[in-house]
Amino acid sequence: MASDSTAIWAGIARICAYLRGEQGCSWDRAQTPESLLPYLLEEVHEVAEALAARGPEELTEEVGDAIYLWVFFMQVLEDSGRIRLDEAARSIEEKLKRRHPHLFGSGNGATDEASPRSAWEKRKRLEAPAGAEILRPLPPGLPALLRARRLQEKAAAFGFDWRAAKDVFPKVREEVEELALAIESGSSAGAVREELGDLLFAVVNLARHLGEDPEAALSAATEKFRGRFNRMADAVEERGRRMGEVPLDELEIAWQEEKRRRPTETPPKDR
Repeated sequence: MASDSTAIWAGIARICAYLRGEQGCSWDRAQTPESLLPYLLEEVHEVAEALAARGPEELTEEVGDAIYLWVFFMQVLEDSGRIRLDEAARSIEEKLKRRHPHLFGSGNGATDEASPRSAWEKRKRLEAPAGAEILRPLPPGLPALLRARRLQEKAAAFGFDWRAAKDVFPKVREEVEELALAIESGSSAGAVREELGDLLFAVVNLARHLGEDPEAALSAATEKFRGRFNRMADAVEERGRRMGEVPLDELEIAWQEEKRRRPTETPPKDR
């Protein structure tokens, strides 16, 4: 398997080198690390979407696109003279060994083998400069739900966490009540926004303890709403009514009818 993988990667690298060569493609030759960054981000999101809601054929295609683009990006980056790939590879190899001392025999062996994530974060803390923050800022381009989840995971590695999902429910209820109170009392928009953020953060904590990805769960719920709304609208218009002119109480009746007709559903694949 390892030899097959090596040959596959080498084949992609040869194609990328040809595309960048004198007899290759003018577009490929013109690319820079900066110009490729939007495509990299797009491919990562397409892989995530395929993983959450599509079949194996679509996932295979999107992963293939991502593999090609990363190999191409690495080649362009090395061509720019900013880094050497062999040095980057040696650096990550050394880091992986340092962060898994219980497997590679490095360090003093004082790691929590029962929690690899905790061991990783603690080792990372030991390597950080004196005075560095434990929870460093995450890239601002990450979706907010993912940023919240990752920060919660990092804090949990140091023991600051709920023990189980059932323990998070009181916090969620508390945040709902605080948001309701802020709204009812006429608090400022900033105060309401803060309470809303606290509620969302608590819900992300609940999703994490349930073993669910909040980003994927919200995406699925959004698609479920889209499908149900469209079917409700079709049903309304089939009765000779026009959406936008139907009173809310009638829309609610149509919505409940559609909900009873199909209480659960799988998001459509043809997006």
